[in-house]
Amino acid sequence: MTTTIISGTNRLNSMSRQLAEAYAKLMDEQKYPNQVKYLENIPDEAVLDAIYRKGDNKMRTFSHAIFNDSDRLVIVVPEYNASMPGILKLVIDSCDPSIFKGKKVALIGISSGRAGNIRGLDHVMTVFNYLQSEVYSNKLPISQVYNLWDEEKNLVDANTIQALKNHIVGFGDF
Repeated sequence: MTTTIISGTNRLNSMSRQLAEAYAKLMDEQKYPNQVKYLENIPDEAVLDAIYRKGDNKMRTFSHAIFNDSDRLVIVVPEYNASMPGILKLVIDSCDPSIFKGKKVALIGISSGRAGNIRGLDHVMTVFNYLQSEVYSNKLPISQVYNLWDEEKNLVDANTIQALKNHIVGFGDF
């Protein structure tokens, strides 16, 4: 079964993207099938009222393509004002809620500070609990995210690499 890893922001060249790709590489090494999805190409219609109406529209199609491919999701959630990015919430809100029912979801929070977006992880967890997804209890906060990479953008912090490997195995068993 393939796990979809989602970079939870539409910011170009984000740390969320880097971490999602590093997580995917670690999953590959441990032989877990995965794919990475990005919010960077969100349709221009994202802020129009049409996204909340039933039927086809570009935003709903984009959002369903993010979440429909897999029953297992790993979401990298950067800290935006002590919560999740609004764009992530918008993408979730533009979907038919039934697509989330029963999906297994793992959450990774990242921040440049010292709390690893723990508040944002709680907010995202609440949303997925409401949508009747099964949220993996090991929510992984990663702090000081800018200090974990070398000049070539390779994840080099041994503690973070081990925490991610443990997270992958735990979520695989979930």
